[in-house]
Amino acid sequence: MATVTIIGAGMMGSGMCRPARDNGHSVRLVGTPLDRAIIDAARSTGRHGPLNRRLPEGVSYYQIEEVSSALAGADLVIGGVSSFGLEWFAEAILPVLPLDVPV
Repeated sequence: MATVTIIGAGMMGSGMCRPARDNGHSVRLVGTPLDRAIIDAARSTGRHGPLNRRLPEGVSYYQIEEVSSALAGADLVIGGVSSFGLEWFAEAILPVLPLDVPV
């Protein structure tokens, strides 16, 4: 079982939680600065507010300020942001990623 950290809690990032959990991986979902309400709702209800769907059991939720904790010991990082967020991902996330972790 691997530890997968997914950056971005919108439709793409949250959608990646299901196959990762279905394959037995530990999943950490990190919200971008735009995902604060999604992470808050997921922490309290286990649901993705805008999608009105239950997220898989066993997913851990992190706000962007907690990204270092979410990356600690990760075996894989998934960039779950839209093309609109790609520049932010490159500027804010790539510099803090461990060099030995695939993205």
